[in-house]
Amino acid sequence: ELLAYEIPAPSNWLTFTPDLGRSDHAPFWAAGIPALMLTDGANFRNPHYHDPSDDISTIDFDFMANVIKATLATLIELAELFHGTFQTDAFALTTNVLELDCQFKQLVNSHSLTVTNNNCTSQDLQLRLFDTTGGLLFTDDFNSEITIDISEFQAGIYLMNLSDGQKFKTEKIVITH
Repeated sequence: ELLAYEIPAPSNWLTFTPDLGRSDHAPFWAAGIPALMLTDGANFRNPHYHDPSDDISTIDFDFMANVIKATLATLIELAELFHGTFQTDAFALTTNVLELDCQFKQLVNSHSLTVTNNNCTSQDLQLRLFDTTGGLLFTDDFNSEITIDISEFQAGIYLMNLSDGQKFKTEKIVITH
């Protein structure tokens, strides 16, 4: 368990607690600009901090991962994000999964998602809709067009997977209501 403490800096922080000025936030505080200092204790936690013996073997990776998780959770909460359990990014991935060579048209409104097969010659497709945690929300057979009731879905990003049993295609669906 990672303990986190909020310590409001006193107005005379530089004199009273000079250790609070040992990071990138200090010039902002000194200029009277609000800034946030996040720390894991640095040299108070690791006696090798900034010494010649400070190498990868002295890093507590479990502790580091918990600091990152706590920081991200705090930022997500402060930003009031929905679906804070995912990240989107563009990347290239090479796998041995065969991809359907098909184009699908998506039409999303506040109540429904309509998917139309534009050029896929594969028959007996299956359409599955997942949330970003991998939860299966919908599955049905699909050939030319299908309409899915999404009125109960929260706004967010979803993944639509289409398959003929051997080849697959996954597309992102954005629901904004």
